[in-house]
Amino acid sequence: MRRLLNLIFIVLIITTSILGLYSLIPSVFASSPNNSQNSLEPLATEKRLPPLTPGLELETAPQPSQLSEEERFFLKEGLDEVNTLPPIPESNEPIMGPSNGTATGVNATIQNTTLITDEPIKRISESTGENSDTLSLVVSENKTLTPGRNNVFSIMDASVSNKNDTVFYTGNIYTARSLDGGISWEYASPSENMGDACCDQISYYAPKYDIFIWYIQGKEKEFDTPGPVLLGENRVKIGISSEAKTWKYLIFKPSDINSTLIHHSSDYPYVAVTDKYLYISMNLAKHEPFADKKLVGPIVLRISLADLAAAISQSSTTIGPRIDSYSDPSLPPGSPQSYTLVQGANDTMYWGYHISNNLMRIYEWPDSVSSTFVKSFDRQVPAWKPFTRGEGKCLGPDYNDWCQRGLSKIRGAFMVNDVIGFLWDANGTSIGNTTKFKYPYIDAATFNTKDNMTYLARPYLWSPDFAWMYASAAPDNQGNVAIQAFFGGGNYHPSIAAGVGNNFTGQVIPWKMIQLVNGTNGPSDNEWGDYITIRPYNGEGPGWIGSGWALSGGSEDENIVPRYFEFKLENKNSILSIPVTSTKSLFPDEQYYSVGSTNFLPK
Repeated sequence: MRRLLNLIFIVLIITTSILGLYSLIPSVFASSPNNSQNSLEPLATEKRLPPLTPGLELETAPQPSQLSEEERFFLKEGLDEVNTLPPIPESNEPIMGPSNGTATGVNATIQNTTLITDEPIKRISESTGENSDTLSLVVSENKTLTPGRNNVFSIMDASVSNKNDTVFYTGNIYTARSLDGGISWEYASPSENMGDACCDQISYYAPKYDIFIWYIQGKEKEFDTPGPVLLGENRVKIGISSEAKTWKYLIFKPSDINSTLIHHSSDYPYVAVTDKYLYISMNLAKHEPFADKKLVGPIVLRISLADLAAAISQSSTTIGPRIDSYSDPSLPPGSPQSYTLVQGANDTMYWGYHISNNLMRIYEWPDSVSSTFVKSFDRQVPAWKPFTRGEGKCLGPDYNDWCQRGLSKIRGAFMVNDVIGFLWDANGTSIGNTTKFKYPYIDAATFNTKDNMTYLARPYLWSPDFAWMYASAAPDNQGNVAIQAFFGGGNYHPSIAAGVGNNFTGQVIPWKMIQLVNGTNGPSDNEWGDYITIRPYNGEGPGWIGSGWALSGGSEDENIVPRYFEFKLENKNSILSIPVTSTKSLFPDEQYYSVGSTNFLPK
């Protein structure tokens, strides 16, 4: 009997020891410095979103149904009431102005009054000091969409993706699909099966999984009434399709990401992919009952592409896709900026954030690890002047000002070889009697991911004659990066240009720009934005596609004309980008981080 009691006692001791060690495992992970960066998900928890809906055929028509005046009013109100970001903190560092001969401008001897046409504009003069190997873009397609006068706003938010001749195009409140490369279009409304859809859509194609991705943002619930969506919350709807015809939808709200995010809504989305995952960044705001709405800060979601692709082939799904999320608790509440994801990532996602006007934080999230192990790098950049809505100025010839709604945020980001780059809107700067940048411009910074995120260069885009804003950038599969942006002000109405480069290490001047569309007016309400999109053709290249819009024949919303573009390299489709072979000091001589001077004629 004694032996039996001793044996039982020993077993109890061993069992207690094992359980004690097991209970320590979570605390070991929690004490990890990396884990302290993630305030949303514990390491050991696998989170899944709700299952995808059954497949639904997208209902399209040659001519879209038009919004009523009442519907248009409420949607316009939704566009005007998006979360306004607070200003970016400014340091005492002096603003670094441009170098002589680095402006990118239009030939000022021709007035910008011609109508929009479908004839592509080719570059007519070479930039001074450019390397002979610098690339040029040629426009192969420049097509018009006609979603209807009641379905367009000067706040267009145009996005596009394609798979061969199938093109999927989104605006703020309409969707278009072409099956013949943009020659003809069919239209649909995102609100047909999502009545709360407003006001951002994103179109994306992931070639490795052969899926179109359609991001639809819902409007925040403004009244505390019963239902699955609480006050202050909004829904996000992500469509998945292999041919842009039949779609399955992943529908969720912030509290599905984490139960603590009740009464939260999302805005300012960005979408990008790596080898394994769909990444989505968004800003969160909180609106509790009997409290004022307040900005919370940015978050990144990571969703399994394999799970999404598998759901397409299944008649029904009962398990949602796996998700992980990251937020940076070291950022103060109400952080002023979005996370902007790079395009062209492979097995690691990167994104950028402005801590101040001369300090950036770069984040690194490998596909192979959870959000617990996200790393960040704080790196200095040349100081620049931030601005918020109402502070940007670029009056055009009709005294309309398309820059007024702009604000400083990272609009474009890319990765090519081991270099990542970020593009953002900066304000014009006058110090005393010295004007460094007369108009808002596109500032930029590149970093070497293989050399401790070393700062490399500043491939900005500026002009003394007009503003540059709203840049989008994307690499192809040969290491070339295309950029698309709006320009206007001074003698020029808001118009669209694009360019290409393949060296971002500070060794040569990167961009060569061509004009795509010449606007005839500025917006009467002084509103423009919030994004245009350039993507590699077929999601990887060679070549690119782009979205955009301009005013034609008037200054009202009804005069907005959406555009679809296709680009290719001028006889140099096989040129590869120059690898990173050396790094520079933090602020090299100005000639190493300036953008080439380019002149191009308006249409």
